[in-house]
Amino acid sequence: MRRSPKTTRRWIVPVMVGGALLISVGRVIPAEADDERTFCSKTLDGWIKALRHGSSRERAEAALALSYFGPDARKAVPDLVLLLRDERLARVAVNALGRIGPDAAQAVPHLIERFVKQGCLHYTGMGSIGFNPGARDVLVRIGAAAVPALLDVLNGPDRDMRVCAAEALGGIGPAARAAVPSLLRELHAEQPELDDAKAEALRHQAVIALGRVGPDAKAAVPALNTLLDRELADKETVYPEEWPIVEALDRIGALPVAKLVDGFLREEGSWRSFELAKLGPRARAAIPALRQALTHPQLRVRIDAAIALTSIDPPAPDAVRVLVAALDPHQEDAWKVPEALGRLGPEAVAALPVLIGLLNKGPAREDVIEALVRIDPGGAVCVPLLIKALGDTDSDIVDAAARALGLLGPRARPAVPVLAATLDRKITGPFQNEGDPIADVARALGRIGPEARSAIPALIRALKSPPVMPAGFDREEDEIDQEGAAACARVLGGFGPDAKAAVPTLIGVLRARDKDDENWEVRREAALALGRIGPDATAAVPVLRKVVDEGPPPTSGGMWGGGPPQVSDAAVVALFHLAPDGKGIAETWADRSRSPIRRAFVLGAMGRPSFEADAITGTWLEQLDRALSDAADEGNEPLFIEGYIDRLGDLGVGGRSAVPRLNELRRHRNPWVRQWAGEVLGRITRADRSPERASGTTNQPPD
Repeated sequence: MRRSPKTTRRWIVPVMVGGALLISVGRVIPAEADDERTFCSKTLDGWIKALRHGSSRERAEAALALSYFGPDARKAVPDLVLLLRDERLARVAVNALGRIGPDAAQAVPHLIERFVKQGCLHYTGMGSIGFNPGARDVLVRIGAAAVPALLDVLNGPDRDMRVCAAEALGGIGPAARAAVPSLLRELHAEQPELDDAKAEALRHQAVIALGRVGPDAKAAVPALNTLLDRELADKETVYPEEWPIVEALDRIGALPVAKLVDGFLREEGSWRSFELAKLGPRARAAIPALRQALTHPQLRVRIDAAIALTSIDPPAPDAVRVLVAALDPHQEDAWKVPEALGRLGPEAVAALPVLIGLLNKGPAREDVIEALVRIDPGGAVCVPLLIKALGDTDSDIVDAAARALGLLGPRARPAVPVLAATLDRKITGPFQNEGDPIADVARALGRIGPEARSAIPALIRALKSPPVMPAGFDREEDEIDQEGAAACARVLGGFGPDAKAAVPTLIGVLRARDKDDENWEVRREAALALGRIGPDATAAVPVLRKVVDEGPPPTSGGMWGGGPPQVSDAAVVALFHLAPDGKGIAETWADRSRSPIRRAFVLGAMGRPSFEADAITGTWLEQLDRALSDAADEGNEPLFIEGYIDRLGDLGVGGRSAVPRLNELRRHRNPWVRQWAGEVLGRITRADRSPERASGTTNQPPD
């Protein structure tokens, strides 16, 4: 799966809904003792007092602040329930109650009333059904205490709300076991008419909910199998809808591998092979039949069986032989093969000669490039081919080659001269805006490390005169490649004092504010780069002071400022490193800040953990895990989640509570995820200058 630059390097921020900042708080490691913790300079008791006696604005801010305290704010539940009566404040109160979780059980009657009154369904332009957040999310977080009330809705007359209740019960999971009989009733209902979307939606959500209840829903197994048989027998369905049923049976403990294998063989290749592949090793019972299918007379069946085996039973040498033989680009089903081989990594070394032949005989292909670098992680074979691909006229190919070289890191050092020359070519991104070659070329140089210092002049030139992205897809007019310029600035900062020649250009970028500050991200990275270069960048101090004076003050936006750090915040961090009075400037700025994210950013860069950073880190880890889970459920490579991981590093030492999860991701099956996690671990641990961690007690990235 290709990733969009707008979902990788740019910050992914909490969502503003109706004036309420929807944030989740998980895995919070308190920065201070509970009775001393402060959020934006106020204690828990101080915020509860503001909730009770403040103005409307102060009460709204208090509810938002209490959401950061999570379960520790349980004693505020009665006051938050009272806030539900004021529609101007109700949404932020709902959010806070959700973050408190099970201890907010006394709010369930009020939340159910709101849930039913407002509804939860919306109908998309494509005719599908979506679910609105709000009271539903809070009821799910409260969990078991909300089940009886949701059951009343599920058993009620309102079909829209019955769908909503089933979906919410699925969100609660095993704690919703009492709902099994009612959910099972929906599976026994007569098959609805095809145009009865609500009835279909109710059955669909009942299936999902039963699966999420897990083994306690075993009474549903016969009915689920009946539904699955009906789906498998439907010859008219181009895209089968049996996966939710398969997943439900899997979670309950009755995985129907034999049914999927029979369907796959009966139809001589189908989507069932991808479903088996998604199940991975849990579908081991399918191995004998799939191995036998490797000799099937139809190529499509052989390919599908081989792809499934690479996920279920790697390294699957018999499957590799089939896939290698199927790499003929003129074969209709060959497009599936390179990605499957890449998943096997070095175990698919037998495919290297054929993959190399594909690149040598014809135009470069992204899928082949990505497979090569995963099969040859040492780079001995693939680096020369990737260097050649950098000269391609197709910007997608250049982008893929740059990302692959970046994955190789220092092993790609022979590519440095050509990467630098690619920056000078001013190649622009594809019209579909699916990637940014300039940004990925710059990042590749940064990942190669100190041995890419010779490319510093090219990075400076690219920053001074970034290319123009042509109009297309989501651009009505030609635009400056802001992402590419920001990446160049960031990589220059990563070279530290070696990039001192970039100081005049970085100062110029910092001064050059576009109309509506459209280049804010480039300016922010320029300010941070100046700070990383160190004493050789002291000429920037007057400009940095001016940026701080003219930029949004730390109090701007208040606690509702949920966006990324401003240019002025980055300038404060740079002054902390460069100016004699920089420490005082940064401390004053952080103390005055009313934005949790901006405060956490500045404190983290100073090497100081904070309660705000711990809470924000918990939010982002939840979002990261959800993105990884979605990618796994959809059978996609999680290449679009770089931004979810990268922004943890922007908190500096404030991202310390992410270290255990990042260490886990260093062992992820996807090499890009492993790389991103390692990079961010390095940024967090390098930023941690506290004495107790300097002694070696912190978690370090694995070797």
